[in-house]
Amino acid sequence: MLRLTLLLSMLCGPAFALSCKAPNFGENFNEAAAAEEVYSLMYGHIQPADPVPEYQEGKPREFVAAFIGKQLGGSGFSETVTLPVTVKTECVSAWCGPVPPFDEQMLVFIEQVGADLVLTSQACPGTYHLKPSLGQISAVRACMSALQCGAEEISAFADN
Repeated sequence: MLRLTLLLSMLCGPAFALSCKAPNFGENFNEAAAAEEVYSLMYGHIQPADPVPEYQEGKPREFVAAFIGKQLGGSGFSETVTLPVTVKTECVSAWCGPVPPFDEQMLVFIEQVGADLVLTSQACPGTYHLKPSLGQISAVRACMSALQCGAEEISAFADN
Protein backbone atom coordinates (compact mmCIF):
# COMPACT_ATOMS: atom_id res chain seq x y z
CA MET A 1 0.00 0.00 0.00
CA LEU A 2 2.83 2.38 0.86
CA ARG A 3 4.45 1.69 -2.53
CA LEU A 4 1.19 2.51 -4.30
CA THR A 5 0.88 5.79 -2.41
CA LEU A 6 4.49 6.76 -3.23
CA LEU A 7 4.05 5.79 -6.87
CA LEU A 8 0.86 7.82 -7.21
CA SER A 9 2.43 10.86 -5.57
CA MET A 10 5.37 10.72 -8.00
CA LEU A 11 3.13 10.29 -11.04
CA CYS A 12 0.55 12.91 -10.16
CA GLY A 13 2.83 15.67 -8.92
CA PRO A 14 1.38 18.66 -7.13
CA ALA A 15 -2.09 19.73 -8.15
CA PHE A 16 -2.20 23.50 -8.40
CA ALA A 17 -4.56 25.71 -10.32
CA LEU A 18 -5.30 29.39 -10.24
CA SER A 19 -8.78 30.09 -8.91
CA CYS A 20 -10.21 33.52 -9.69
CA LYS A 21 -13.63 34.91 -8.93
CA ALA A 22 -15.62 36.06 -11.94
CA PRO A 23 -14.57 39.63 -12.77
CA ASN A 24 -17.09 42.42 -12.28
CA PHE A 25 -15.93 45.88 -13.32
CA GLY A 26 -18.40 47.52 -10.92
CA GLU A 27 -16.89 45.65 -7.97
CA ASN A 28 -13.42 46.43 -9.33
CA PHE A 29 -14.38 50.13 -9.39
CA ASN A 30 -15.17 49.97 -5.67
CA GLU A 31 -11.87 48.23 -4.97
CA ALA A 32 -9.93 50.85 -6.95
CA ALA A 33 -11.83 53.68 -5.22
CA ALA A 34 -10.87 52.25 -1.80
CA ALA A 35 -7.23 51.57 -2.72
CA GLU A 36 -4.32 53.69 -1.51
CA GLU A 37 -2.98 53.78 -5.07
CA VAL A 38 -4.26 56.49 -7.42
CA TYR A 39 -6.13 55.31 -10.52
CA SER A 40 -7.57 57.10 -13.54
CA LEU A 41 -10.62 55.57 -15.16
CA MET A 42 -10.19 55.67 -18.92
CA TYR A 43 -12.16 54.61 -21.99
CA GLY A 44 -10.26 53.86 -25.17
CA HIS A 45 -7.63 51.49 -26.55
CA ILE A 46 -3.89 50.90 -26.54
CA GLN A 47 -1.31 50.76 -29.32
CA PRO A 48 2.16 49.34 -28.58
CA ALA A 49 5.03 51.80 -28.95
CA ASP A 50 7.64 49.14 -28.13
CA PRO A 51 7.83 45.56 -29.36
CA VAL A 52 5.68 43.35 -27.15
CA PRO A 53 7.81 40.72 -25.41
CA GLU A 54 7.00 37.13 -26.34
CA TYR A 55 4.97 35.14 -23.83
CA GLN A 56 7.00 32.87 -21.55
CA GLU A 57 5.08 30.83 -19.00
CA GLY A 58 5.31 32.40 -15.55
CA LYS A 59 7.32 35.43 -16.73
CA PRO A 60 5.79 38.91 -16.44
CA ARG A 61 6.00 41.20 -19.46
CA GLU A 62 6.37 44.97 -19.72
CA PHE A 63 6.30 47.37 -22.66
CA VAL A 64 5.42 50.96 -23.50
CA ALA A 65 2.18 51.71 -25.35
CA ALA A 66 0.06 54.70 -26.26
CA PHE A 67 -3.38 54.92 -24.69
CA ILE A 68 -5.81 56.68 -27.01
CA GLY A 69 -9.06 57.61 -25.37
CA LYS A 70 -10.85 59.66 -22.77
CA GLN A 71 -10.53 60.03 -19.01
CA LEU A 72 -13.71 59.78 -16.97
CA GLY A 73 -14.11 62.36 -14.21
CA GLY A 74 -16.96 63.59 -12.04
CA SER A 75 -18.28 65.75 -14.88
CA GLY A 76 -18.05 63.06 -17.57
CA PHE A 77 -15.52 62.19 -20.24
CA SER A 78 -12.61 64.42 -21.22
CA GLU A 79 -11.58 65.19 -24.76
CA THR A 80 -9.68 62.39 -26.53
CA VAL A 81 -6.06 62.22 -25.43
CA THR A 82 -3.03 60.14 -26.36
CA LEU A 83 -0.92 59.22 -23.35
CA PRO A 84 2.16 57.05 -22.90
CA VAL A 85 1.49 54.11 -20.58
CA THR A 86 3.57 51.23 -19.36
CA VAL A 87 1.71 47.93 -19.80
CA LYS A 88 2.68 45.27 -17.27
CA THR A 89 1.47 41.71 -16.89
CA GLU A 90 1.59 40.13 -13.45
CA CYS A 91 1.99 36.42 -12.84
CA VAL A 92 0.92 34.02 -10.14
CA SER A 93 3.08 30.93 -10.55
CA ALA A 94 2.62 29.87 -14.21
CA TRP A 95 -0.51 32.01 -14.82
CA CYS A 96 0.00 35.51 -16.18
CA GLY A 97 -2.34 38.32 -17.06
CA PRO A 98 -2.90 38.69 -20.80
CA VAL A 99 -1.72 41.64 -22.85
CA PRO A 100 -4.87 43.69 -23.55
CA PRO A 101 -5.90 43.50 -27.21
CA PHE A 102 -4.80 46.43 -29.36
CA ASP A 103 -7.40 48.62 -31.06
CA GLU A 104 -10.19 47.19 -28.88
CA GLN A 105 -12.23 49.68 -26.85
CA MET A 106 -12.11 49.12 -23.10
CA LEU A 107 -12.86 50.67 -19.77
CA VAL A 108 -9.61 50.52 -17.83
CA PHE A 109 -8.04 51.55 -14.54
CA ILE A 110 -4.63 53.11 -15.17
CA GLU A 111 -2.51 53.58 -12.09
CA GLN A 112 -0.62 56.83 -11.58
CA VAL A 113 2.84 55.96 -10.23
CA GLY A 114 4.66 59.24 -9.75
CA ALA A 115 4.68 60.84 -13.20
CA ASP A 116 4.09 57.49 -14.94
CA LEU A 117 0.87 55.79 -16.01
CA VAL A 118 0.74 52.00 -15.61
CA LEU A 119 -1.84 49.55 -16.96
CA THR A 120 -1.42 46.29 -15.05
CA SER A 121 -2.98 43.08 -16.35
CA GLN A 122 -3.27 40.69 -13.44
CA ALA A 123 -3.45 36.91 -13.53
CA CYS A 124 -7.01 37.26 -12.21
CA PRO A 125 -8.77 39.77 -14.50
CA GLY A 126 -10.31 43.01 -13.31
CA THR A 127 -8.30 46.08 -14.36
CA TYR A 128 -9.99 46.40 -17.75
CA HIS A 129 -13.32 45.54 -19.35
CA LEU A 130 -13.40 44.98 -23.11
CA LYS A 131 -16.13 46.21 -25.43
CA PRO A 132 -18.37 47.83 -22.80
CA SER A 133 -22.00 48.33 -23.78
CA LEU A 134 -23.66 51.75 -23.63
CA GLY A 135 -25.46 50.55 -20.48
CA GLN A 136 -22.14 49.64 -18.88
CA ILE A 137 -20.63 53.01 -19.80
CA SER A 138 -23.67 54.71 -18.25
CA ALA A 139 -23.28 52.54 -15.14
CA VAL A 140 -19.62 53.45 -14.71
CA ARG A 141 -20.45 57.14 -15.18
CA ALA A 142 -22.98 56.79 -12.33
CA CYS A 143 -20.28 55.07 -10.24
CA MET A 144 -17.90 57.96 -10.91
CA SER A 145 -20.53 60.55 -9.93
CA ALA A 146 -21.24 58.73 -6.66
CA LEU A 147 -17.57 57.70 -6.16
CA GLN A 148 -18.76 54.12 -5.77
CA CYS A 149 -20.80 51.54 -7.62
CA GLY A 150 -24.09 50.50 -6.08
CA ALA A 151 -25.99 47.26 -6.63
CA GLU A 152 -27.60 48.51 -9.86
CA GLU A 153 -24.26 49.46 -11.43
CA ILE A 154 -22.62 46.23 -10.27
CA SER A 155 -25.44 44.24 -11.86
CA ALA A 156 -24.74 45.99 -15.21
CA PHE A 157 -21.43 44.11 -15.26
CA ALA A 158 -22.68 40.80 -13.80
CA ASP A 159 -22.73 38.94 -17.11
CA ASN A 160 -19.27 40.05 -18.23
